[in-house]
Amino acid sequence: MSLIKYETAIHRGKEIIFIRFAPDVALNAEVKRFTGSRWSQTCKAWYVPDTTYYRRKFNLPVKTMPGRAVLNAIHPENVKAIQRYVETLQLKAYSLSTITTYRNEFAQLLYALKGEFVDDLTPDRLRGYFCTASIFFALARIRCTAELTPLNFILSKC
Repeated sequence: MSLIKYETAIHRGKEIIFIRFAPDVALNAEVKRFTGSRWSQTCKAWYVPDTTYYRRKFNLPVKTMPGRAVLNAIHPENVKAIQRYVETLQLKAYSLSTITTYRNEFAQLLYALKGEFVDDLTPDRLRGYFCTASIFFALARIRCTAELTPLNFILSKC
């Protein structure tokens, strides 16, 4: 039996999981059947998209926070707020899918706040955010609902 090693990386601008193992015809055939699997000639390894499905399949930790690029752009105090928020959702036994959706929408708000603290958010500032977001992104009604639901959860706890 071959030793299989999984490695997360950015390849060609996309988050992926490399699947590395010694040459093995049977493993090659199995990996080829994975949805989205590709061979990287430059890295000499198979890879698949970095998704929750593959992270679970390969026993890798599931992502629970937004990407590093977004976190680096969010003020450190607001990063603490998003961590508390995710912990609260986990304690309330929300599904991983719901936590991901709520977290991503909250991260968008925190990203837009730049240096402002979320704890100092006023109703007028929040309203301005929604007006700007709905115009700039031309949000459909369903998208606005998806964005408002997690933020309503946050604000109702204040």
